[in-house]
Amino acid sequence: MLWLLASVTLLGLLALGLQISEISTKGQKRKAAQEASRKAWLSQDEKHPHIAAHFGNYAYKEPSALTVFDPGLTSYTGTSVYMEPHRQNDFLLNESSERDTGSRFGWFTPSFVCQLLVPLLIILLTFNLVIADRLGGVYKLCLSQGATSRQLLFGKTAAAFFAFAAFMTVYLHPLISNYAFKKKVAQDIANGLNGHDVASDRARRIQDSVLKAEGVDSVEQLKFNFEGYIMQRGEEYSSNVYDTHFKTIYDQLEGQRRVQSLVALASPAMLLRNLSMAACNASLETEIRFQQDAEKYRRGFVQAMNEDMMHHSKWGDEGWLHYKVKKQLYSEIRDFTAPTQPLHWRLGFVQLEQGAIIAWVLLTAFGLWKSARKTYL
Repeated sequence: MLWLLASVTLLGLLALGLQISEISTKGQKRKAAQEASRKAWLSQDEKHPHIAAHFGNYAYKEPSALTVFDPGLTSYTGTSVYMEPHRQNDFLLNESSERDTGSRFGWFTPSFVCQLLVPLLIILLTFNLVIADRLGGVYKLCLSQGATSRQLLFGKTAAAFFAFAAFMTVYLHPLISNYAFKKKVAQDIANGLNGHDVASDRARRIQDSVLKAEGVDSVEQLKFNFEGYIMQRGEEYSSNVYDTHFKTIYDQLEGQRRVQSLVALASPAMLLRNLSMAACNASLETEIRFQQDAEKYRRGFVQAMNEDMMHHSKWGDEGWLHYKVKKQLYSEIRDFTAPTQPLHWRLGFVQLEQGAIIAWVLLTAFGLWKSARKTYL
């Protein structure tokens, strides 16, 4: 036992050391990349505000110190995103995409369990479900008590079905593919307001309403550049489209999360995994929050560029050659910093798991107490 304990301790310290080294290296690279991105943003030449906005910025997720114990979903969702006008880009630098097919096939995931291990487990546990009763004489005993062959066969089949039906909950709340999601978003944006086209029907209706509200006859008489105004209105429209579709995705993910939490009640290992990811700032909720923080930053600096165009340029200057934004505005747009949510916020989403762990501990203690009484009395 001493040698076994020493071996496990040594392996644990080795794994911790490797993780600390890897996290430290990645942190240095992430910091260097963020500084380089900020320097490139600040050092860009004076140019039209919308072109400057398309130069873009990067958002990098800052991992918590506990990430060395459990990277959680961060390995799958990525740690950075490129932000520019009109669209929300996919997250980058996710470790799962860098693994080869063989490595991903070997990962212990719910899909791996359902697709490979569960069928083998079903065969292992049910191959002698009926024949064992026949060989052991239990079958004849059940028939002598009034049960029929059909009742015994369908009863055992139903028992096996309900025992493994829990694994079918992973086709509940299915997600659409990334391609289908982007296609729907593109269609909705294309059918709505295009900020680049001030001559579109919808832009003209907005123009008429603005002219009426301002009490002028033409866009040249406006106190602001209508091109910058319609650019921002188009940005707000595309953001609303993304919000609508992402809300559907988030609702489906939360549905999966609730099902997973309920299934995990029967598995202390799954309960600990959910608690571990939440504590280490790598759960579903923290990943969604990072995406929302990055998106809020994207909309902020794009709006600043559009409003600069709106209030400091004149109608007709959208030809990209006349008006140029001052470099001072670049520095006024702060660098992105992802706030780390406090521990009590993260653990608030796993209250069911916390209660279940306490229940498992109490149940184990009660079982030990009952076992001790039977053994020593």
